[in-house]
Order: sequence, then structure tokens, then C-alpha cells
Amino acid sequence: MSAPKYTTDAKPLKRGRACLTCRFLKIKCDGARPICGPCLSHPKDDECEYADSPRRSRAKQLEDQVAQLQARIKELETREQRAVSVALNQPYIPDSSSATTTLLPSTSAQQWASSPYSSGPSLAAGTPPSPFEPGIQRTDSSHSQSQFQPDEPPNALIRDFVDMFTRYAPELGFFLNIPRFIHGATLPHLAGDERRPCAAVLFAVYLWGSHLSEQHSPNYHRLHANTSHYRDLALRNAATGLLSSHPHRHLHTIQAEILLAYYFMWTGNFLEARRHSTTALSLAVGCGLHRIRSERLWPQPTLSTSSDDGTLLRLHVPADAVEEGERIDAFWHVVILCKTLSLAVVVDGPTEICGQLETPGFMIDTPWPLDQRHYQDGLLPPTSHSTVSGFLRQTVPPSPAASQLALTAQSSILLHHVVYVTGLWAIGQRLDTFQQTYQSLNQLIGTLRQCLPPLDLESHPSLFFTHALAMAAVIRLNETLTNTLDCRKECVVSATSLVRWAFALLKDAPCTNPMTGKMITIAMQALFDEAIRLKADVLPLDDSNEYSREGVDQSIQAGIHVLTCLARDSPLSKYELTTVQATYSAL
Repeated sequence: MSAPKYTTDAKPLKRGRACLTCRFLKIKCDGARPICGPCLSHPKDDECEYADSPRRSRAKQLEDQVAQLQARIKELETREQRAVSVALNQPYIPDSSSATTTLLPSTSAQQWASSPYSSGPSLAAGTPPSPFEPGIQRTDSSHSQSQFQPDEPPNALIRDFVDMFTRYAPELGFFLNIPRFIHGATLPHLAGDERRPCAAVLFAVYLWGSHLSEQHSPNYHRLHANTSHYRDLALRNAATGLLSSHPHRHLHTIQAEILLAYYFMWTGNFLEARRHSTTALSLAVGCGLHRIRSERLWPQPTLSTSSDDGTLLRLHVPADAVEEGERIDAFWHVVILCKTLSLAVVVDGPTEICGQLETPGFMIDTPWPLDQRHYQDGLLPPTSHSTVSGFLRQTVPPSPAASQLALTAQSSILLHHVVYVTGLWAIGQRLDTFQQTYQSLNQLIGTLRQCLPPLDLESHPSLFFTHALAMAAVIRLNETLTNTLDCRKECVVSATSLVRWAFALLKDAPCTNPMTGKMITIAMQALFDEAIRLKADVLPLDDSNEYSREGVDQSIQAGIHVLTCLARDSPLSKYELTTVQATYSAL
């Protein structure tokens, strides 16, 4: 049976009698039921419905759903407001008297005062001003404990974790001011409160504090049991850190990403480490940390737009010299992380170690970092430009007065550049071009090494890491030309020195930069090559025992011993140890 034809000569319907579809489209409806003529002739996505139909229309169903959702939202908002006034007790801390006590920092502040990266004042003399909370005191221990987020550890463990972490902060890329961080981290407020550091960096510190407790704390099992819990919370809060309203969310999220990158590097998860290092670099560049005090007229970076009025959000002006120093240190810690991490895995070509920092036209104008006391003394240059390119071109050579962080950044940049240049030579760069580059880099490495503070048996592992980067640069630059006696000597002498200093300083070290094992492996490969040459009856470098077959073998054994010690807690060092042992067995 054919469908009835819709005709335009139908009588007009009374008001409200047309179907909802025709009424919405403003076309003439014949009022036929259950389906009118226009809807039957030209079917629409929405079925033909009448307002007075006994069946609920789709529009009515949607309206009812909206009303239900609005009621549910109102119910949840009311419940949240009621919950604010409910104070929960901390079940893990016994009640104590309500005597007023001032929250004092832990001993890590005094330890930090002697750190090679900072000469800030000890907190034992009093609590310093903090961007998180100026002058709050704890007035009731049981009440203050209830203010911490349920996911946070008890207050006693917070102090243990912070104390454990700050002992090794220089090796893990921590750039925030230590006294201010300790003060803010232990304030009696929820994680995420603007008076404390961002939750992302807090949980990243708890993660490292829990992880490092394995070798130090007699209560290791109690402390270490929740490491995966803190890791998950650090990851979750780092992913959403920029969505908060915390005034320091950008810088603190960068810090959290750096700590997570070093954690995954330590565990040997290169993919996750690279992801977090890339995020840290993107945030640093997005915040304009590579253009601090630039003499160029760069536009101020736009961080985002406000969802309320469409205004642009920009990074606020530093509150003081210490905060500006944090931003400068943040950028150079990101540079060190990215430069060293790119060397952690075997690559097929020189371009594979290059990233955003090596993009043509990418300019770094931020001045080299200073010691904390020099920031406070106002010793930053008024303007700066072409910091890295000027360093590599030697228009601004390294300075003996440079901070250790600056020397570490310069060493990592130089090693990365050497690996790139020698990679070009390996794939067919002209010899005359490479020789010119070799002479320039060899001179720059020599100048940089003269600026490094000398090593001794009391040297901090972070200073050894700076020396190791420079010695690894010597090895990688000269290993391609070991057919010449001078290059062979430079390579073997640096490798021997690196391994023996590592044995003297690191065999009992509880924590070092995760890339230390990679530097030792670079030296070990040079020693393996020398051992092969000596077995082939090539004359030793000199008549001393140090460079004889027995001496080279002793250096190799020392390197294996150090890697064995580092491998007890680091899967990355365990991987390096396995590689070295396999090569040694094949000799």
C-alpha cells in the first residue's frame, strides 16, 4: 500500500495540534496520526511526536534527565559543604597534649648548608621566610595531624622522607630552595594548599624518600611498603598539576616531572623517563625559562587563557632573587636531564640524540646558574644572550668562579656535543672538517676541566659526576682516533682516572646520579679496547705499571666492583654491569 501523498491544500490545524517536528521546522502539518504526512514523506532523525501524546516524547525525556542531573549536582554540592566542617582524626598518631609547639625543620637543612649546590643558611637558627606559609605555628598536634591529606604519610614519616630525600637532592635534579621547601612541606595543611608545595612535588619527594629508605632506615619495611602508592600519586598529581590554582604550579610541576624522570631512569624504564623529561622541557620552554634576563626583546610567553574572561595568563614576576634563582636552576637541571638521558640508550645515528634543545634556531639566553648566596647577593648579570652557543664557540669560556651546577650543565652539554660530532665522523664526515672540530672541542674540554674543583677522598658524589661527564667527553672525543698515540693516551688516561676515582668515592655511596653507571661504562669500554691492543703486543703507553696489561686489568676489576655496588639498588646500573661483564668475559 503506497504512502499517502502530502498535499499543501490541507485545512489549517488549530494551534498546538501540529506535531513537534513540524512545529520546530515551521512547516505545515496535516495532523495525521500516528505519523503526519510531512514526516511520512520526508523521514527525519527525530520521530514524529505530538505534545498531547500519551507516550512521553523524546524532548520530555531529555528535559527530565536534565532535571535529575541538576538535582544530583545540587545534592553533591550540599554534601561537600557539610563535609568541610567535619574534622577527621589521624588514626596513626596517638593523641597528645595541646601544648603549643613550633614546627622545626629536620636536620636535612644543616646537611643542605654544606651541599655543593647551595650555601643557604641552616634552619636550626630559625624558620626562613617561605612563599608557602609565612610564620604559621602548630598549635595542637592532634588537630594539625587531621589537616594532612589522607593519601599523605603520617607527619612523622613526612619528615623522615623529606630528610632522607634532601640528603641526595643534588643528584636528583632538585632545584627548589631547600629551607623554604622543608618549611612548606611540613606545614599543617592539606596537600595542594597554596601554603604548601604542590601535591605533585610533595608526592614525588615522598616517592624518593621511601625509595632511598631501603639502604638507610632500620624501619625500611615500614617506610618502603608504600613506594608504589606514592609513585601512583606523584604521577596522578603531576598529570593534573597545571589545572590547580596554586601560584607555583608551573615551577613545581616541572620539579615533579624531573624527579619522576630520574626515578624511572634509576629503575631502567627509559621510555617513561624520556616522557617525563620531555614534559619538563616543554613546560620550561613554555614558561620562557630559557629566556630569563635575555637582552633580546622576546614577547612574554603566554601560559594559557582564562576560561572565565578570556584573559591571558602569564608567569608572575619572581617575588625575590631566590625565586628567580629557582627558575634559572630549573632550566639548567632540565638541560642536564635531557642531555644525559639521550646518551643512556644505544642509538643508530648522531641525530637520534638530538631533541628540542638542539633544534636549529633554538636560542638559550638564560644565564648560567649561580650558588644560592650569589643569587641573594644580586650577582646575576643584568642581561644575557646566546649562553650555550657562546660556550661551544668559546666566545664566553668557562670560568673557575662558576657554580658547580653551571659546571655540570656545561659538562653535560659538552659530552652531548662530542657524541654528536663523533657520530657525524663515524658516518662519513670529511677528515679535515673533523680535525678542525676536534681541535676546538679538545681545547674547550681542557679549559673546562681546569675550572673544575679538584677531587679528593672527601669529595661529594655530585662533584665526581661533573668530573665524570668531562672525562667521558675526553674518552668519546679521542676513541675514534686511537691509532694516534696522543689520542690513545688521552683516552686511556681519562678512562683509568674515571674508574679509579669512582672506586675511591662511590663503592660505598648510597645514592648517585642514575647516569653515573653510564659514565663508568664509557670508561670501561675504553679500557677493554686498550686491553685488546696490549694482548695484540702493542706497546704500553709508558713503562709504569698503571698502563701495563696487569694495570689495565686492575682498573677493569675496579670498575666492575663499583658497578656491582651500584647495581644492588639500580636496575639501570645492573644493566650496565651485565653489559660490561659480558664484554669482559669475551676478552
